[in-house]
Amino acid sequence: MVLSTFSILIAVVTALIVFAVSIRYRGWRLATTMSLIALAAVACMFRDSRQRRKIRAVQSTQATRPPGLLQLAGNVPAQEPADGYVSSQACVECHTSQYDTWHASYHRTMTQRAIPGAVLGDFADKHVELDGATYDLSRRGDEFWVKVTLPATGQALPQVIERPIVLTTGSHHMQVYWIPTGSGRTLAELPIFFLLEDQRWISRDASFLKLRDPDPNSPGIGRWNAECIQCHATHGRARPNPDSKDNSSDSLVAEFGIACEACHGPGEQHVRARRGESVEDKIVNPAGLSSQRSSQVCGRCHSITILRSRSDRADWLEHGYRFRPGDALADSLHVLRLDQATRDLLKANILPNDKYVDRAYDMQFWRDGVVRVAGREFNGLVETACYQKGEMACVSCHVMHKPAGDPRPVAEWANDQLKAEALGDTACTQCHSSENYATDGHTHHLASSSGGRCYNCHMPHTTYGLLKAIRSHTIDIPSAAASAKVGRPNACNLCHLDQTLAWTARHLEQWYSIAAPVLDEDQTNISAAVLWALQGDAGKRSLAAWHLGWEPAVEISGNHWQAPFLAALLDDPYLAVRFIARRSLRKSPGFEDFQFDFLGPVAQVDAAFGQALQVWRDSLSTQNLSRPHGRAPAPLRFTERVLLSPDGTLDQTIFDRLKSERDDNPVSLAE
Repeated sequence: MVLSTFSILIAVVTALIVFAVSIRYRGWRLATTMSLIALAAVACMFRDSRQRRKIRAVQSTQATRPPGLLQLAGNVPAQEPADGYVSSQACVECHTSQYDTWHASYHRTMTQRAIPGAVLGDFADKHVELDGATYDLSRRGDEFWVKVTLPATGQALPQVIERPIVLTTGSHHMQVYWIPTGSGRTLAELPIFFLLEDQRWISRDASFLKLRDPDPNSPGIGRWNAECIQCHATHGRARPNPDSKDNSSDSLVAEFGIACEACHGPGEQHVRARRGESVEDKIVNPAGLSSQRSSQVCGRCHSITILRSRSDRADWLEHGYRFRPGDALADSLHVLRLDQATRDLLKANILPNDKYVDRAYDMQFWRDGVVRVAGREFNGLVETACYQKGEMACVSCHVMHKPAGDPRPVAEWANDQLKAEALGDTACTQCHSSENYATDGHTHHLASSSGGRCYNCHMPHTTYGLLKAIRSHTIDIPSAAASAKVGRPNACNLCHLDQTLAWTARHLEQWYSIAAPVLDEDQTNISAAVLWALQGDAGKRSLAAWHLGWEPAVEISGNHWQAPFLAALLDDPYLAVRFIARRSLRKSPGFEDFQFDFLGPVAQVDAAFGQALQVWRDSLSTQNLSRPHGRAPAPLRFTERVLLSPDGTLDQTIFDRLKSERDDNPVSLAE
């Protein structure tokens, strides 16, 4: 660090001398040129210096064996009940059934100590090479270790980091791992994640919908302490270390993971009251609260919120959130909405101007205010009339403890923690008369079909997260106008994949008197799903790719024409889009064993489109086009709407034109 600072100082002084000499003898033009060169040199030096500091923060000495977990205990966030929190172990004695179902949920395993049974990644002497770095993963008894060798920069030798894994985050779709930095209790993020679906290690930027990270091997120092601790632990306190010179944290939690007290509030007085002490029992049962206060318990984590001031943030860092279950969420946090109050608050405390506010919105919302990222369901719910004017709450559909009479295996229930009746229309017909709404006359679909389900029309999969599409929690009516104006896909075209936006607008007008928007030629003549897949931004491409493999949509739209459009996404600039496209493509006839590594070398990725097209053409004459679930065979429907001629030829001219019009504006969804 001293050498880097000295080099920068020398560069600046040299530049000033050259500047002065140039003005004296050669004039302002040379002086300006030399100044720009000097500034560029300083910027490069500063960046390299900053990266070296980051690496040094987690670098082990190679002279001696790295310290084990016992020696590093003081460098790991600690579980320390405080402020009335006593941990879930105080609950199990009286609430065995509730404890057991919580213990089987993904809430519990959101953050865990890295012990056998919690670590799901492959640490069996695994060697991984990604983005120029190598990762040697191993297990030593009950400890899990990683040795990272970073690529050489310039004349410097590769940096070697060897550390134990101390915490895990996630256990449902992927798992993230954390290592101690040795600076307070600050953790660093392992830059590779374990993808459970593929049982493989993937790069961090392949896990999210964003462009490639310019610094993919950056260890993400302090991310758990500053971000994950907010919702992935119970009563987390980031606690900046006041004696630290490197902004380290001294983080504490009441319990790792999302435990009983995250939803029911601190349990100390409840335990004391149940043991006969004369104290007020303040435990909260969210199901007994009003619909709005109940939902706000979930909304504390399942929403995009901001603190109202810098002083509030300082208080949170030291003491954790002041919100407790049963409180009004607005008393301590502001829930982001597409309104002027939110814009004013963002500009006052966080972002410098409207440009940055707009960018922040685009990372999380469609332009009409509907939230578009996963894990933020409360932001969707608050925009819903059923919540604003009715009694709808999160617990109208979800149940946090599996009921005794629920016949589903606990793993099936844990997937979404839905009530059994919420798998059908009962959750909606609690308030909306089934005589008026659960009928063919209202839905214009057979009651037994997927189109007859309330949630398929009013909660389409327009939210993105975790490498898949997720249902919107803004309960709304299908809108061709919203699709045309702000690009948000609608339920009709996400199911009837081979139909145009004009087709949807026409039916909505005929059936529900919803005025049709003005549409352009492509929206009138070409499948909306095709347009989203080829022309859309990365967010829409990911949703289109997922729906092109969604079984209810494929059943309705046929299964013989999707392959060319999924193939076109195999070389997408976004790794997440490639992965989703590959998953859907493997559901097409002839592609069950199609081999494609979405993280593979450039040559393989470039060749994938042509290979997939050939597989598709070969399969057209031999494929079994039976519909799922034993339905009658789906007829071959070659149509211009999906760019296919009667002989099965792809209209390559229009295909290439649409792909050339792809929206390449950067997308980085904050899921």
